[in-house]
Formats: sequence, C-alpha cells, structure tokens
Amino acid sequence: MKTIILSLTLIMMLSCKKEGVNYPQEEKFNEMVNHLDLNCLDTSSSDFFKAIINGKNACYYDGVNNMKKELSYRNYFVTGSPSTTTQPPKDAGHVILFGITLDLEKGQKYQNWVEFSTPRFDLGISKEMFLDSLFSISDHQIAGKNFPNGIKVKLSMYDKKQKSGGSVYSFYSEVGCQSSESYLRFRKVEKKVEFGYKYYDIEMEVQCDLFYHVNDDGYAQYGKEGLWGKLENGLLKMKVRL
Repeated sequence: MKTIILSLTLIMMLSCKKEGVNYPQEEKFNEMVNHLDLNCLDTSSSDFFKAIINGKNACYYDGVNNMKKELSYRNYFVTGSPSTTTQPPKDAGHVILFGITLDLEKGQKYQNWVEFSTPRFDLGISKEMFLDSLFSISDHQIAGKNFPNGIKVKLSMYDKKQKSGGSVYSFYSEVGCQSSESYLRFRKVEKKVEFGYKYYDIEMEVQCDLFYHVNDDGYAQYGKEGLWGKLENGLLKMKVRL
C-alpha cells in the first residue's frame, strides 16, 4: 500500500512539474508569434533590409517605424574565477552588431527586426581593422552548430510595456545546423571619407535557417525547439559611419 501511495505521489509531482514548466514564457512567446507582423509598408529609404521570412515579405527601413541603421561595438567575454587582478576576463573580445535595428525606447507595442553580429575578435584589434578584413571577403558562412564561427543572424520581436521597457523574444541562426543553401555575401562594400568621417556603404545578401532557442544543457526556453523558419532573398543596403 505504501508503495502504491508513493508511486502515485511521484507521478503527480512529475505531472505538475511538466505542466507548469516554462508556462508563462511559453504563453507569452506564443502571443508574440501571433503578433509577428511581417509586411512591407508603402514607403522607402536608401537604408533598408528586405527579405522573405517564412514565405512573407518583410521590410525594415531606417527612419520608419522607429527603425535605425546601426554599426556598433559589443563587448564579449566568458567570466572565469573571481579575481582581483587587472587582467581582462577569459576569452575577452568584441563583436560588431550591424543592420536595421529597433530603437527600443521608441518602439511601438509589437515590432520586429533582423540583426547581424560578427564573430568575436580580440581586444587588440581595432574595429576598423576588423571590418576592413571582414569586408574584403565576399562570401561568409552563417553561424550554426555546424559552423559556430560564422556571422550570426537573429530575428527579434519586441513587446513594449505600457509605461517603460518591454520584452524581447528571438529566433537564432546559431542554435541549429544551417543547410547548404544558407549564405551571407557582401555584394558591395565601399569605404568613404566625408566631412572628416569614415563611412561604409554596404550591400549584402543573406539566406539562412532560424531556430527556437535551446541552451547547451537542452533547456528549451519557450517549450519549443528545432527549426522555426527560413529567411530567404535577404538584402541589406545601408551607409553607416565607422
């Protein structure tokens, strides 16, 4: 009898755990996906990103709907053991994020955008030196489990709260294996100097698979895993200051 009661208790505990895990995140994520509005407005800009995402035309224009062109530094490091030395953190470096992204402070209730980030590079390399090297090569791999050092692609959705802040939910290229049809190609990059400032005039094509986020330990952030969809015929055009 005790064995039966113990078994029933264990089954109930496991059932409750399974039913309750990630529920708030998963529910909110599903709500965001339902509000994912992929369309092309009747407008234009000389700086834009256009693509077909899951069979729907998607367009992001600089200066339209709080979108902005971007080329920015981001710090990257893996923390090691606590230390009082002045040595940089383990694997310290930089990545560069670029694309037509969203000004989160001005974002509407539901918005989405696509962004790109470079592989990590060492602290001793300047942004200009790294970009000159990156842009000198036309064809690049998309980051995936089968090629982790490629350029990462991320589709993000933003849910703005009523007063301030909001939540971002994303799909990623690097958490799954990219197919042989995935590519990123710089069709044209011109470096210019105008009024004492350096600019890059970029024209880039991209195609890739996008996946639900799953941690290395197998934890599925939104209760979903595997391929979410495809980004096809992507075209980025923008002139950005270094």
